[in-house]
Amino acid sequence: MVNGEGEAGSEEKARLEAQAFTCEERRLREHLERPFMPEKAAPSTWGIALSGGGSKASAFAIGVLAGLSDHGLLDKADFISSVSGGGYAAYFYYAHRLFPHVRAGTRPLAGNDDLYRDCVALESGLVSKEVKEQIVQVNHCERLQLGSKAEKPEFKQQDIRYQAYLKCSQDMLRPGACNMDTTVNWKKGISLASIGGTILTFIPSWVPNAIFDWGWSTSPSARSYKDGIGLGFGATMANPDPYRASTYQSRTRHCGTDSSPGDAVHDCRPNMFDPDPVPMTFDELRTGLLKMRGQDGKGLPFWIMNAAAPKNRTSAAWLTRGREDITNSDMFEMTAVSHGSGRYGYVSASPAIHDMSVLDAVAASAAFMDGAQLVYKSPLVRTLAGLGLNATNADWGLDIANYNVSTQRRTTYRFLPFPLYYLDGTSATTPERKDRERSVFIRLIDGGNAENLGVYSLLKRGVRNVVISDAAQDAHGTLADICGLRQRLLNTPDRVLPRHLYVPGLKEFVSHCESYQTAKWAYNIYGWNYTYPVMLGCIRKNSSSDPNAESCEGLGDDEIRLFIVKPAINVSHFVEMQLDKRPGIRQVSACMVRGLPNQDPSLINCDSATFLRANDGIKSGRCPLFPQHSTVFVTANSSGTIFTAYRELARQYVATVTPMIRDITQGQRSGIAEFERVAREQLRVPVQRSGNVCRPFYESTSPS
Repeated sequence: MVNGEGEAGSEEKARLEAQAFTCEERRLREHLERPFMPEKAAPSTWGIALSGGGSKASAFAIGVLAGLSDHGLLDKADFISSVSGGGYAAYFYYAHRLFPHVRAGTRPLAGNDDLYRDCVALESGLVSKEVKEQIVQVNHCERLQLGSKAEKPEFKQQDIRYQAYLKCSQDMLRPGACNMDTTVNWKKGISLASIGGTILTFIPSWVPNAIFDWGWSTSPSARSYKDGIGLGFGATMANPDPYRASTYQSRTRHCGTDSSPGDAVHDCRPNMFDPDPVPMTFDELRTGLLKMRGQDGKGLPFWIMNAAAPKNRTSAAWLTRGREDITNSDMFEMTAVSHGSGRYGYVSASPAIHDMSVLDAVAASAAFMDGAQLVYKSPLVRTLAGLGLNATNADWGLDIANYNVSTQRRTTYRFLPFPLYYLDGTSATTPERKDRERSVFIRLIDGGNAENLGVYSLLKRGVRNVVISDAAQDAHGTLADICGLRQRLLNTPDRVLPRHLYVPGLKEFVSHCESYQTAKWAYNIYGWNYTYPVMLGCIRKNSSSDPNAESCEGLGDDEIRLFIVKPAINVSHFVEMQLDKRPGIRQVSACMVRGLPNQDPSLINCDSATFLRANDGIKSGRCPLFPQHSTVFVTANSSGTIFTAYRELARQYVATVTPMIRDITQGQRSGIAEFERVAREQLRVPVQRSGNVCRPFYESTSPS
């Protein structure tokens, strides 16, 4: 269990942890997933883990995928494992790569270069003349403009429809709206259909969700949220021409056909309130992956979507004790060929048997508004939150039929009113049956309630090199998700997986993780290593106090290398090297221009640097919001400029490790030697446990 007290000790805990790693599950997984896997040696297997964290995590994950794509590595990964917001980014990748192969019509056949191509924003008033001259040499656009404005012939006609549409579709709760305002207030950020629907349905919803327990999803806000994900990340612009002219896009896009006007989008259908996405089905996912595999024998990475499925659901879950009620068996995987968890067992079929689409699975993985949340320890807090969400019909979790329960029992259950339905499931005798048959439904909620990085699903598949997009909210640098993964590994049954996680670039990492749940601050997110911003780590079979163990040297073929990409910067370096500090100037005087050769990789890229500068930097001695905005803020109130700033920071950081990843996954010793060299250097000059210490941008903090 994840309780901060070391390894699981009781028989009950040991049973639950072992339940997550059964031989039957492993054989089932290997049999079903083998047709999607390329032929290569196990030690070189690698995967990508995209963490949860709402729209902030999604923007950062898009940047991680873009950085790998820029260097020809994205399609070569064996797996992508996503949680919550990371699932938005994965949905974008798979939808646009697969829809042209599985859907009729003339959707553009897009490669990764097409998906992630974009212009560099030119913030005329905030960059120096020298920086502006550099930016205009590449494919650039005005800050609030979606289309390219490059002056060179080779850039003028570049199609950037995919990233342009993503930039203007970042408000998930307003499906179909394309808006490039820098900020959106709550009235503009939330669909009127969602607000009105919630008001009209919150009392009628009590019949299927309180008086009876029918497992119906009736929340208009949940529907709006899912539609926002589907339209923002799964729709395809019919024609990029409209993006070349207009600056502010404030209208809802039209759902079109092949003969529709240019501002229409494929893969959506009209609705009297907001447009609806045409979601990807699991059959399309499976068929598309096999088609791509058949084209060149390599295909695309196999996708694993991760939600959480706790032992209790609805009000029965509110009174349990939060984090201490979570085990490794609560991680619920969904793929094109199977679904399930250690607690409930695995099924050799996709979630389509529950009438779920891939978009449903992504939305369930991201259902952070749910009364069954386990991130709050206090039963009182969870009960109050659950009552409020249920009473207002704002509960986003998804109930699916429990495949361990008979159809007859499920039918009888629907006729039981409150409180009689609480008597159901009390007849089970053995502990395992009690776990699996406690309810006729399985509740799927935000995967962040289990393992928020998505790493565990990769480790269970024998992945030996993992790129981690760790983009959940972490303004105080506690690294809760990395430490949580470390604790889960310690709770894993012996000899199942390597169990001891080290991050040499973080000072006193092991001792920090032993007390991180009570820490108010830890590592300086604003004093990050700017020369090598990706933190290297490893997972060893045996614990050791040897410095070589902490530096991740001499790893065996069955031990694991980690590449941790995190939204973190070095404010002092930014102030010293990238700002013109002359009185009254206050411009970005240097930044990395993507697309130009011989750029200084220690400089923050121009999109992120100008966003940081445009949003006032530091006020009243506090650190800037970027790159650690709150998850709720960005998800509810995002914009194209926020999206681009996070995307480009991740894209820039990933570029520092792509040569190493390429060499390691190709079995070249030079890649392993470089990994060990950088890890030693990070151990020598680690990020300190000093809390956030930020240097003011300017002597005066008055607006420029």
